[in-house]
Amino acid sequence: MTAGGAPRGDPERGKAIVVGAPGLAPEQACISCHGIDGQGDPAAAFPRLAAQSQDYLLRALEDYADGRRVHDIMTPVAKALSSGQRQDVTAFYASRRDTAWIRPPLEKPELLQYGAALAAIGSATLGIQGCINCHGPAGKGLPPTAPYLSGQPASYIAARLVAWRGANKADDATPANIMARLAGRMGEREIAAVSEYYAQIAPDPIPASTISAAGQPLNQEPTP
Repeated sequence: MTAGGAPRGDPERGKAIVVGAPGLAPEQACISCHGIDGQGDPAAAFPRLAAQSQDYLLRALEDYADGRRVHDIMTPVAKALSSGQRQDVTAFYASRRDTAWIRPPLEKPELLQYGAALAAIGSATLGIQGCINCHGPAGKGLPPTAPYLSGQPASYIAARLVAWRGANKADDATPANIMARLAGRMGEREIAAVSEYYAQIAPDPIPASTISAAGQPLNQEPTP
């Protein structure tokens, strides 16, 4: 869904593309990595896409297609899709609000409390702000800009943070540059802790249509 709640593109056309788009090999179909309902694949560090903000998903695909973001698998897939097909695919995955989720085994329980603290308040020592500032309470996301993190595979979150850590760090306030600067201040322990923490939270993303201009859920009182 877009910021106003209305999808760009057609979810039904998107479903057909997810199963197999013209010009893509069968193994390049979205379903191969992300599943038909956007459940992802923790074993392969493929993210959950179900009910993710369409704005975020579409921006990611466009960045892959334009070369602003590079990935061995996603770049050729995004380039093979037309602008309209990218809208259809993201509209479909953004509409999947009933996708099942199974809480993974807790791999590093000793890091869970540390991850919760980093998510809530960050670390003044490391110069890291709390993840909640951009990704919302319990990692529910703040569409249209910030994706939800709750229920994402720890393997995926960790891989993204490592990639951000190695990215060029510009001074502007785009989401990519903000993440690059924050990840660059995180060590292996911080990355593992935050990844483990969010992986244990059941996904309950905030629908884009319930977000006010101030970024507050319309069914909740504003945060003081």
